[in-house]
Amino acid sequence: MEAGPDGTVAEAGGETGLEAESDGAPPQSLSDGGAEASSIGNGSDAGMGGSDANAASASDANAAGEDADAQSQSDVSAPVNPAAEAMQTRADQALSALMLNFWPSLRSNTTVYDWMYAHYWDAVLDATERRGTNAFSGTARMFFELQAERGWLDGFYDDENWITLALLHAYKVTGDATYLNQAKVVFADIMKAWDTTCCGAHPGGLWWEKPTTGKVTAINAGAVISASRLYEDTNDASYLAFATKAYDYWSTYMVDATSGHVYDDINNAGVINTTWSFTYNEGLFIGAVVELAQATGDTSNMPLAHQVATYMMSHEIETTPQGTILSDGQCGGDAEMFKGIGARYLRELYETDTSHTEYRDFLERSGDAAWTLARDPSSGDISCDWAGPYDPTTGVVGSLGSGAIALAAAAEALGPGAQRPSQAYEAEEGDLHGIGLEASYAGFSGWGYLAGWNGDGQSVDFLVDVPSAGQYQLAWRYAASSDAQRALSVNGQLLDASIAFANSGGYTNYLTTTTTATLPQGRSTVTLAFSSAQGSSGYLNLDRLQLTAQ
Repeated sequence: MEAGPDGTVAEAGGETGLEAESDGAPPQSLSDGGAEASSIGNGSDAGMGGSDANAASASDANAAGEDADAQSQSDVSAPVNPAAEAMQTRADQALSALMLNFWPSLRSNTTVYDWMYAHYWDAVLDATERRGTNAFSGTARMFFELQAERGWLDGFYDDENWITLALLHAYKVTGDATYLNQAKVVFADIMKAWDTTCCGAHPGGLWWEKPTTGKVTAINAGAVISASRLYEDTNDASYLAFATKAYDYWSTYMVDATSGHVYDDINNAGVINTTWSFTYNEGLFIGAVVELAQATGDTSNMPLAHQVATYMMSHEIETTPQGTILSDGQCGGDAEMFKGIGARYLRELYETDTSHTEYRDFLERSGDAAWTLARDPSSGDISCDWAGPYDPTTGVVGSLGSGAIALAAAAEALGPGAQRPSQAYEAEEGDLHGIGLEASYAGFSGWGYLAGWNGDGQSVDFLVDVPSAGQYQLAWRYAASSDAQRALSVNGQLLDASIAFANSGGYTNYLTTTTTATLPQGRSTVTLAFSSAQGSSGYLNLDRLQLTAQ
C-alpha cells in the first residue's frame, strides 16, 4: 500500500511494524572473504566460541586442501569493467546488510501483507542475475515460502501486483513454473479491479483499494508490466488485451505528454491529483511502455517513455557533490522504497537504447550518492534521502531495500559483474528453516554463515544445479567449538543420517568435511538438518557447500 488518493502516506512497514534498526557492524562484501567480521543479534550460537572470538584471523586446519574455500566469491574467467564491478560489490553489500540486519524481523511476520517485501525479494533475484545462478538460489525460494505463509491476496490491488512482479521475476531467473503459476493466480484477482463506472468524465482504470477506492499509477501502470510479462510467458492473448486496455486508459488521462509528469491518482469524485510527484510513478510508467513494446513489437510509444525519463531526471532530483541524483526529497514512510523502483525501470529503459548514456550516468551518480552520502558505515544501512547525511530515523529496511535495488540498477547499467565460482553455494544463501544468519566471526567465505541451530526442525536447503547426472563430492566448510552431527538428504531422501563435523578448534577456525551423493542432471535440493532421532548434536557454524564432479 502506497500513497493514496486521499493524500495519506502510510508509514513504511506500517502494516507490519518491521522497522528494526541494525545493531551490528557492517556486513561484509560477497567477495571479501569475511576479512572483518560483523555482528547481528539473532539468538544464535555466536557466543558459543568463548575465547575464540578474540582470534585475529581464521585458519583452516587443512589449509593445503582449502584453496577453493579461500577463493573470492567474485572469481571470474573474463575481465570485467572495474567501475561496474565496484558498483556490483556495493549492491552485494547493501543486500547482505538487508539480510543480516532485517531478515529476522521480516521472518517473524507470518500474517501481515507488506508491499515492500516484494522489492526485497526482487533485490535477491537481481543478485542471482548479476552474480550467477548459484547466488542466492535458496534465498529466493525462502522468500516465496514466507509469502505463502502470509497469504497471496491483499486488500490493495497494487500490493498484489508487486508480489506478481516478484513472482514473474523469480520465474524468469529460475524457470520454475511454481512461480509463474502463483503469479497467474494473484493476477486473476487483479484483473477483477478493472472498472468502467468511475471516475469522473472518463471512467476506466483499475481500483487501488478493495473494493472500490480510487485509482493510482501504482496499480494501473504496474498491471501493464505484469500483464505484458504474463503474455510473454504464457502466450495467452487475454493478458496482452488487458495490458493494452490499462495502458490506453492511463496514458490518455493520467500522463502529461508534454512534460512527462505521470499523475499519482484520481479519486472517486473524478479529481486528478496533478500535484504529487513521486519517482516510482514515473518509473512504473516507463516500465509499462517498455514492457508493452516488448510484448507487442510496437515501439511507437517509446518516445513517451523517454519524455517521462526526462521529467524524472529534471524534476525529481537533488544536487549533490556527485551532481544531480534521483530524489523524493526528505522522504519517509512508503516513499522510502520509491527511488529504487524509479531506478529499476530507468535502467530497463536504458537497456533498450544504450545511446542514452545520460540515463546510465544518472543511475551511477545516484548509486554513488546513496553509498557515500546516505550510508552508515557502521551498520551498512542507507537512509531515505540519498543526498545525505545518513538519518537513522529513515535508515530502516525500506530505505536499505530501495538503495540495494538502485545500486543493482546502476551496476547493471555499467556492465556485467564477476560471476560466482562454479558449484559454490554460500550457506547463508540457502533456504533456511529456523536457522540464524550471522557474520560475527572472521574467516567466512561470503558475507556470513549459518549459526544458532541445535534443535529439531532446523535445517537448510541448498538448491544446486549440476550439468550432468553422476556422483558428486559435497564439501562442507564449517566452524565448530565441539563435535557436531547433522543429517543429509537429497531431494527428500535420507542419504546420511549422521555426517560428522569435528571440532575445528573454535569459531574462527574452519574445517571441511566431505561426503558424496549421486545427483540427477539439473536442479536438486540438498538438505542438511538437525534431527535428534538421527543422532544430530552440537552447535555448528556452516559457511559453504562446494560440489565437485567425481
